[in-house]
Amino acid sequence: MKLALLLTAIGAASALPLEGRRRLQFNETYTVDVTEEEKLAYILSGKSFFDITDLKQKPQLYSVSALARQSDRDPVATYEYPAELTHTKEVKSIIDGIDTKYMYNELDKFSSFFTRYYTSPTGAQSARWLFETLRNVTAPISEKVILRQFKHDWDQFSIIVSIPGSARPDKVIVLGAHQDSIAGPAPETTRSPGADDDGSGVITNLEALRLYSKYISETGNWPENTVEFHFYSAEEVGLVGSLMIMSEYHDDPKKNVVAFLQHDMTGFVKDPNDPHVGVVLDYTDKSLTLFVAKLIEGYLTIPGRATKCGYACSDHGSATKEGFPAAFAFEAVFEDSSPFIHSPQDTIDRVNVTHMAEFSKLAIGLVVELSDWAV
Repeated sequence: MKLALLLTAIGAASALPLEGRRRLQFNETYTVDVTEEEKLAYILSGKSFFDITDLKQKPQLYSVSALARQSDRDPVATYEYPAELTHTKEVKSIIDGIDTKYMYNELDKFSSFFTRYYTSPTGAQSARWLFETLRNVTAPISEKVILRQFKHDWDQFSIIVSIPGSARPDKVIVLGAHQDSIAGPAPETTRSPGADDDGSGVITNLEALRLYSKYISETGNWPENTVEFHFYSAEEVGLVGSLMIMSEYHDDPKKNVVAFLQHDMTGFVKDPNDPHVGVVLDYTDKSLTLFVAKLIEGYLTIPGRATKCGYACSDHGSATKEGFPAAFAFEAVFEDSSPFIHSPQDTIDRVNVTHMAEFSKLAIGLVVELSDWAV
């Protein structure tokens, strides 16, 4: 169906009741109610959106004042991030332990599930595999770390790994990635390895968590601020998992997210002679993004380059929407990103694990530099 015809059909249908339909938000002021088939057509056409249906159907997630707001929830909180990098010795000692062979092996396992589509049986299986893998890598700090399965109305749960802060547990630093994948017009039955999108981001953050857990265990240097690693379900269908979690955090005074960094696709290098990090400038927090650029310059062996990705293009958008400062580091400027995503061709042989390791350095740098930040 031509996109123009689809827009016309959906526009006419949007006045119908929401019963059996999905409510999509395409910008701060425009929403439309669609069928599941129409929603999938939007996804296949490359349109990005929030699926806010479940939030609207579960108003207990909102305060009375929040329900009164018609567009984005709150202005994004602003912070002054550290002006200098003060933990270079610690960070460099940790990143020296990055194991690209381990990363490759874990990505090979994660991308071997037939699909990780959020409603598929193998999507649920992959979530269980990931949860057990996270339990294993955090075993050295198991006495304090909290692993949570954030349940949804489908079987693939989101996962939250929380390392409580010793001084400011209500100040939360989040590393995000999404665990689901999608391919084709029949996503539950189409092979979707999702090695780059977003197996690469998941394994990037897994390696950062493994090494950070080991560092805490060996040194006793627990973070003063809470550090969390999130692995979201249902990103590919409207950022649903992350939006549910960020909405819950919005109404919880003990969950004040002071920095959120998303890693969605960290593994594709178009030109081997020009590897770089795409630093997303739109729908992100300027101060945090400048701090991320400082981390790239200080800890990575490749440069950062400015790029844009549009409204609701990944889970950092959920943090921004809920009033939390967020940044997004991507595998390249968007025009140089992988052409194989959302297809059976998004396989591990098209992923550069050495490139992924650069993003693990970024994650470790962010966590360590902000772990004792007196926000």
